[in-house]
Amino acid sequence: MDEFQEVASFNGTLFKLLKKELDENANTKYLFSGSSIRMLSSIFLSEDAPLYLMASRHQMQSLDEATVSSFVTRRLAVAGFHTAPEAASLVHSLTGGIPFYVQKLGFLTAQHAQSAQLKKVDSGVVQLAFSSMLLELGSEFEARWSNRLTQQQRQIARALAKLGQGSVTDIAQEMGVNRTDISSALRRLRDTMEVSNEQGSGYSLTDVVFSAWLRQV
Repeated sequence: MDEFQEVASFNGTLFKLLKKELDENANTKYLFSGSSIRMLSSIFLSEDAPLYLMASRHQMQSLDEATVSSFVTRRLAVAGFHTAPEAASLVHSLTGGIPFYVQKLGFLTAQHAQSAQLKKVDSGVVQLAFSSMLLELGSEFEARWSNRLTQQQRQIARALAKLGQGSVTDIAQEMGVNRTDISSALRRLRDTMEVSNEQGSGYSLTDVVFSAWLRQV
C-alpha cells in the first residue's frame, strides 16, 4: 500500500478495521510505504494509535551515484541533451540520491537547458536548476521547519546543516550547550528519520536538500 499516509484523512475507524485484519490474518504480510515520516510515525509509533507497534520499520536507502548518473544521462538524452559526466554526478551529490529530488532536479535541468537553447548539460546548468528547486520547495521546507520540529530540534538541524556531519559533541559545541542537553531531542530526530547516524560515522540530516535550504536561509 503506497502513499499510506493518505488514508489518515479517513479517520481512525479505518485503522481499527485494519488492525482486525492484521490480527486475523497472521500468515498475510503487508507492506506500507509513504513519504510522510511524521504521519507514518503517528500511525504506527504513537502509543494511543490502533496500529501501535504492529509493523516493523525499514528506511529505503538512497540511490547510488552510478544509478543516478545512468538514469539522468539516459533521460536527458531522450529530451535531446548530452550530459557531461560531472553534471550527472553533481545531480547525485546535490540530491543525495533521493528519487523524488533526482527526478525533479533532472526535469528542472532540462527546462533550463531548453530555455538557454543548449545541447549539452554541464555542471553550471545543474547548479542553476538546483537553485530553482530550492526556491520551489521553500514553502514546503518552511512548513516542515515550523510545524514538525521543536525549537531545540531546529537548533540541532541548523548545527548539522552547517557541520554536514558531526558527533554529539560536535553538535553540542556548535550549539553552545552540553551534549547531555540534546541527547533526547537528537534521539527523537533519529526515530522520525530526520537525522541519520550510519555505522557510527556521525550524525547528519537525512534530507540533504533540506540541509542545503537551511544553509541559505
